[in-house]
Amino acid sequence: MRVSHWFLWGLLTTAGIGNDAMAAPDAKADADAKPNAIWFEDVMFSVPPTDEQLSAVTVYVRNQILKTKNNKNNAWPLAVRIDTQPRLVFISVSDAVKPARVVIGRGKGLIAATNDALKRLQLNSETNKTFEPRWIKVDLVANVFDQSDTDLSKNMLYPRSLFGIAFSRQRGAAVLAEEIVANELADHFQVFSLERFSKYVQQREPKQAVNLNGLDLKKADLLRFSTRSMFADRHETAKLYRGHRMYDKLTKDLLMDAAKQAKEYLLRSITPNGQFAFIYHADLDEHEARYSIGHHYSYTYALLDTYEQIKDERLIDAAQRALAYGKRAIGTWTKRGRRVHCVIDDKRNVYLRFNAFATMSYAKLIQHLKDKATDDDRQMLDRFALSITTAQQGNGYITLHQTYPDGRVHDEITSVVFLPGEALTALDEVNKADPKKQWQDAIKKTADYVIHVRDKDRDVTRMIQDPWTLIGMERMYRQSKQRAYLDHALKIAKALRSRNNVKVRYEDWFGGYFKPPGTLPTAVRNVSLAAAYELARDTKHTTEAKANLEAVIRGNAFLLQTQFRPESAMYFKNPQRVLGAAREGLTVPTIRTDYVQYSLKSFLSLHRIMEADGVEAYTVKRPKPEKR
Repeated sequence: MRVSHWFLWGLLTTAGIGNDAMAAPDAKADADAKPNAIWFEDVMFSVPPTDEQLSAVTVYVRNQILKTKNNKNNAWPLAVRIDTQPRLVFISVSDAVKPARVVIGRGKGLIAATNDALKRLQLNSETNKTFEPRWIKVDLVANVFDQSDTDLSKNMLYPRSLFGIAFSRQRGAAVLAEEIVANELADHFQVFSLERFSKYVQQREPKQAVNLNGLDLKKADLLRFSTRSMFADRHETAKLYRGHRMYDKLTKDLLMDAAKQAKEYLLRSITPNGQFAFIYHADLDEHEARYSIGHHYSYTYALLDTYEQIKDERLIDAAQRALAYGKRAIGTWTKRGRRVHCVIDDKRNVYLRFNAFATMSYAKLIQHLKDKATDDDRQMLDRFALSITTAQQGNGYITLHQTYPDGRVHDEITSVVFLPGEALTALDEVNKADPKKQWQDAIKKTADYVIHVRDKDRDVTRMIQDPWTLIGMERMYRQSKQRAYLDHALKIAKALRSRNNVKVRYEDWFGGYFKPPGTLPTAVRNVSLAAAYELARDTKHTTEAKANLEAVIRGNAFLLQTQFRPESAMYFKNPQRVLGAAREGLTVPTIRTDYVQYSLKSFLSLHRIMEADGVEAYTVKRPKPEKR
């Protein structure tokens, strides 16, 4: 007969499973919820809770708070009922509008600690009658590390996004890792802020007694701890790591839902006059004043590109407002005898990529509007397209950087890496909107320069990481069927995916690019590798197609982790503001519109592949994380 290890443990550590372990939850909570009865020092030697216990506690908490089911005591599984070890249980509850209310339950055994936490929430009190809980997160303290006499004026050990902070029993102060990141109680350099920490724990609802008087930052009585975490609402429960879900299966519905959430964030980010919120610091609930006109046009193109797969007329309206706003940054000068437009930044710089995104935006708008496009739209497109072709030299190189209005060139072919991908894509979009030989010739000259000059004699290990040029090469091959473009596209793809994180230190780094992995580099590579997959598939390069697709699947699994969803938004000052957005990475909550737009495009790229291939879901094949 197979016997549960928890049952055996109970026989060894208790005198038996008597009435006390099976007592009514409220009675047990009353017995153990004395001030300072149990704290992190006591939990240090407890056996970490299991996934079975975490799931049982989460379901119970959800049922109690949301009144979804009458959860009686006998519904607890044996693994929870026999537990009498010192336990700490965090329960976080949010109404989806304000930051989560966080309490710490204490008790001997998970039942006692859980009911103590529920009691501390005070959801039935007179002052909380208008509070409507929607999102719940349960954290069971797993491992505790005593770091007494820590010098908190120096960088802390243990990542702030994985380990909570607690002080000694007498101080009664503790916060989850998610609270640290959402309120920058320690910054991304691991530097602790006593001022922010003290202010946060004293203002956190519901009020809890804490005493930080006389805390010596040079010799702090610090404890760090990890938790096992699970999110719950009325519809589902989900296990969490670093405050976010891990995705082992990507479905079409999941990707489209993620794309639509990102789209809604972009639409919320544009003002009636066409300006958009470029940078938003979620931990401060503040928009940065700095503005980028280049990103403005990149954002505009993203709205119009999204319309290809999601027919939401608000996207067209927002893009037209953005184009109207962008005109204030447009200058006109004469190049090679032609009057052309250029995008000018606040320091009088003119960059190729700024002009390229403006060109893409007008081209894509005309493609969508067709006969409804205005003469002004068409003239703007023509003059921006000419800004690219008139900057092109005889060998195909295009000037990257000039100043306005003198036209002085600030790049040298011998010293500046030429990244022409945006220009290639822009001219291709122009040719779709207004087919002309001059656009086609410019595209060919640019692509040939990359192959025969920039990348000449480069093997895969020395290839420039250039996702946009891969997209341009894929488009070139489909138009010309010239083998050189196909081979170069596949070569760039191989170079890109070689940097994909497969062997990882932390399990949620899997699928991203760079260490630590970032949202933007991952999203841009996903988009280009999706195009490379489709090219390899259509040209019967089976091995290349498989490798590209697997990298795209891994990359999208990573990106879903950086998108704000209820479980990762609930500790921030303005949860509704961040929902659907993509943050800079797993540990930095800064949002930029390009993080969001490229994540959106990445989700739609894989969704497009699944539609074409008749696939409903992909399994994410994860290796075991490396030992730390």
